[in-house]
Amino acid sequence: MGLKIERKEQPLNTAVGDEMQSLCGRISDELYMNVRLPLKLARTVLSDQQGQYFIEESAGECLTDMAFIADGYGNAYNRNEIIVENVREAYDALDKIIGRLNDFNQRLQRSWEVQS
Repeated sequence: MGLKIERKEQPLNTAVGDEMQSLCGRISDELYMNVRLPLKLARTVLSDQQGQYFIEESAGECLTDMAFIADGYGNAYNRNEIIVENVREAYDALDKIIGRLNDFNQRLQRSWEVQS
């Protein structure tokens, strides 16, 4: 699924160069918002979860041990769901970006073939 762009000796025309710059700018923004940020949030949730003690009080009294454990597992499950969803969003965003780069690469190769 890698992107392979072969170098050609032909110079890029202005329209292709402008399109490439625009695409790179949009992808840079998307990498931050749709990939890096969700992964950073997933990492934050994971680090918050490590060593976390689930302590709650109800009307000034501690919960029973069983309720305490069940509540802790519930919180851990919710945090794990957040992590999984953030990683899934990042993966989907990367997949779309790679697809757009592949499409652009194919168009670029076709234009080089026409120019030859």
